[in-house]
Amino acid sequence: MKKLLPLLLLATSVGGSHAANISLASTMDPSSWFTDTTLSAAFAQISQGNGLPGDADGFYNFADPNFAFGTPFGSGSDIFPNEGDFSIGSFEIDGAGVSGSGIETVSILSLDIDFSSDISFSDLSSLFGPVSSTLTLSFGALDASDTATFTDGLLTSVDFSVDATLNVNNAFLGSVDLDGTFSASGDSIALFINEVVTGLPTPPLISDQTEFTADLDGTILSVGTFTIPEPSTSLLALATVGFAAVRRRRH
Repeated sequence: MKKLLPLLLLATSVGGSHAANISLASTMDPSSWFTDTTLSAAFAQISQGNGLPGDADGFYNFADPNFAFGTPFGSGSDIFPNEGDFSIGSFEIDGAGVSGSGIETVSILSLDIDFSSDISFSDLSSLFGPVSSTLTLSFGALDASDTATFTDGLLTSVDFSVDATLNVNNAFLGSVDLDGTFSASGDSIALFINEVVTGLPTPPLISDQTEFTADLDGTILSVGTFTIPEPSTSLLALATVGFAAVRRRRH
């Protein structure tokens, strides 16, 4: 019996609960952009520049009707260092909730999101005027409606929506929260923020308000490619061999 116990533990551990981390790496639409109408009257867009790392994809004159073909302010800024290849982060599910048979929907347990390698926040801060700004992007909590769907073990849909807040802090604005959403539906993912900030001093500004927009959207690469692995056949085989050996010893 002393030799039987670890073999029993090995066999039962195969079917136990296990977390699965799934990447949210995405190919973002080249038209994804940031804009501000007054503080800098500028915008940044992935498709601007030459499409190579280090290009000037921001900032351009938002007030210019021909801005899509214009030249950047100064030497420009590389707001999207990876262009449209966003790593974003990942989400976690309980992989034991997916048997690999039929259509199965499980809750998303957590999001681990980090845009710091996809967006140059130090350069983006220039969007909020000539004064130095600190930018912090944070996200709200998940709820029961945030799920991932699998078909025969293959990830076929990611569906969640959480609050997204970009905090801007500088000597001109003080601390301002710009609110929006970070969401996924099917194989699509989006970060959308649109907020009007009022009460700005005039002069020096031409308007007492400014409108900020973040409109980033893309396609999640894991959808249609990620598969929940089945329990290891080698572990099952080992467990089977172990039980057979015990039975031979007992006989």
